[in-house]
Amino acid sequence: MTKIKIKKLAMSAMLLLGASTAFADDDTPSMLDVHGFGTLGAVYHDEHGVQFRRDVSQGHGAGAGHLSFAPDSMLGLQVTAHFRPDVEATIQAISHLNVDNNYKPDLTWAFLKYSPSDDWYIRAGRLALDFYVQGDSAEIGYSNLLIRQPIVTIPRSYDGIDIDWRRPVEGGLIKVRGMAGLTSGNSIGADGANRFDYRDSEVLASTLEYSRGSWMGRYTFGRLKIDKEFKSAAFKQLLSALQFAPNGASIIDRLSFKDRVLNYQQIALAYDQGPVQALISYDNLTSDNWPGRQEFIATAGYRLGDITPYAGFFKQHSDRKIIHTGIPDGLSVATDALNMASALSQSGPLTNQTDFILGARYDFTPHKALKFQADRIRYQDPGTAIEPGLFQQTYEQRGHRAFTVISVALDFVF
Repeated sequence: MTKIKIKKLAMSAMLLLGASTAFADDDTPSMLDVHGFGTLGAVYHDEHGVQFRRDVSQGHGAGAGHLSFAPDSMLGLQVTAHFRPDVEATIQAISHLNVDNNYKPDLTWAFLKYSPSDDWYIRAGRLALDFYVQGDSAEIGYSNLLIRQPIVTIPRSYDGIDIDWRRPVEGGLIKVRGMAGLTSGNSIGADGANRFDYRDSEVLASTLEYSRGSWMGRYTFGRLKIDKEFKSAAFKQLLSALQFAPNGASIIDRLSFKDRVLNYQQIALAYDQGPVQALISYDNLTSDNWPGRQEFIATAGYRLGDITPYAGFFKQHSDRKIIHTGIPDGLSVATDALNMASALSQSGPLTNQTDFILGARYDFTPHKALKFQADRIRYQDPGTAIEPGLFQQTYEQRGHRAFTVISVALDFVF
């Protein structure tokens, strides 16, 4: 499906939904729901040369030796207008640290929703990309057990449509959702400098979820065709130089992202009953001529009155298979620099990191929660850390590094 067809499909759905509101009875009053959420969070670590960030959508993070409110603090507002029982519109904006290192509000939701029956609905506009469990609430700290979700996929939102169908089956509830559109959003690499633009990338995804009693199982499949290429002058110079290397064509193919297709799958199992809540999931991200990535998440909490101690383990793994240029090391200063730049550029999309978490959540009012959390992070190719020094040494010499992050957060909804 081309981008033009996707845009036309999304626009047609929005026009149809918008037109349907015009035929609402004049006697039907409009109702407006306004909700807000936010987090005041502080983090601290003492690992020099490293900045800790919430996820790869942030251009910088917390440096060593001082308390930082930048990574986790945010504020969001959600407004829903109910035109009639089967038609509503929702807008959501969130202010948090972004790739430009400012807090300019980001429009994360802006859609019309039409529900012809209790079994299904269709939405059109800007929507959350629902790739993983609680993917549409990653920024709503109060709805999450931990201070921050461990692995947040980027891009986070898209402009298009989704269709949701649900039906009671065998004492439980089955849900099926399909999504199609063009993504939005940016990410910053572990060097803190190279930005990647995900705008206008084609996405097709679907989720299958079955819940019964305290259990919920979920399978997700997504396909993302990237629209943009890196635009930095240094990257273009590297591609030009690689044309003359014996293995240059294969390396250029690996480094090229325009029209690259990424395939994403996740299988997850969750349990929530009484004082116990737990989640386990496995993700797999693959693409042709690319090492791929596997991600594993396990979290568990046990509520004791108003306090819920919790623990978590997260692992991201990429095969560290670098295509060598075919030029022997030591041939010249220029060729050695090319070999180093080629390997470091190929390492950019790789993530090899583990995170052990211990924390506690204190729900001291119905709409506020105070959380304390300690993360022990170990990495070779970082995801939530920015370390420019890694890109000033050869990739083969990169060892493992570990540091501890202490976090405190006040989550609230209103």
